[in-house]
Amino acid sequence: MYEFPELEQRSDSPQTRAARTSISLANDLNGVTLNASNGTATTGGFYWNQTYSNTKYQTTNFTFSHTGGTVSGYNYWDGFTISNVADTNNYGAPGSSDGWIAHQWGCMAVPTGTSNSPNYMVGYWGYYMLDFQNEITTETEFGENKYATWVKLGNNSQTYTVSKVTVAIHPWPYYGNLYGDGFARPFGPGDHFDLIIYGVDGDGAFVRATEETVRKITHAMADYPVGGTLNMPTGWTDITIDFGEPVKYLVFQMYSTDNSGEFGPNTAVYFCLRDIVMQ
Repeated sequence: MYEFPELEQRSDSPQTRAARTSISLANDLNGVTLNASNGTATTGGFYWNQTYSNTKYQTTNFTFSHTGGTVSGYNYWDGFTISNVADTNNYGAPGSSDGWIAHQWGCMAVPTGTSNSPNYMVGYWGYYMLDFQNEITTETEFGENKYATWVKLGNNSQTYTVSKVTVAIHPWPYYGNLYGDGFARPFGPGDHFDLIIYGVDGDGAFVRATEETVRKITHAMADYPVGGTLNMPTGWTDITIDFGEPVKYLVFQMYSTDNSGEFGPNTAVYFCLRDIVMQ
């Protein structure tokens, strides 16, 4: 039987937390200079020039999943890439998403024309991997090659208590939820678009909520309640994180009520990540 540790036995007890120094992804990103030497110029700024290569992105304290390459003459990528692009224009149209391919590097929290725009991570959930086909359960074992969109915490075997993640909606799903595009339909009553965060412990197991369920944190990027109106904040939003124990990885997935069943979401599964705070 799985036993849950008592508070005084946890390495993330309040006393231990207080003794640790907080580590912030935002601080790491602020120390990065993204320009023509390591970035690709686009409308509103730069994005990482290795986005279409099979290379993981690393900061001082975080490693980001990333795959990329070229198939049949077409570039592809998933996971995370770094950007400082200030571009919140709509490049889609009902029935067409073609304009987004060259402009998938922005964030609604960094409006067009922003000067000295901050660095942030653009996340793209490549759900063709095991994420979508296999539900995460208490028996699931994590592997870096099994999941498309994850962040490794620290550069050694140490685990960390994560207290906050800061995210914002990406322009492609934002405008797709409003107006539709080549894949998505406009949102209506009852629709929602969620970011889901899982924790993975030092042994590669997904953190449990109970003996029979895994713990997950669900954040609504867009929500259209029945009898209400579409709520889709454009600024940076802090998500309080409490997995109840230290973790080694954060795994990100997305869910949309606009989906094609076995073929996955129609909503563009992008999000923007600015900060992870851990001790």
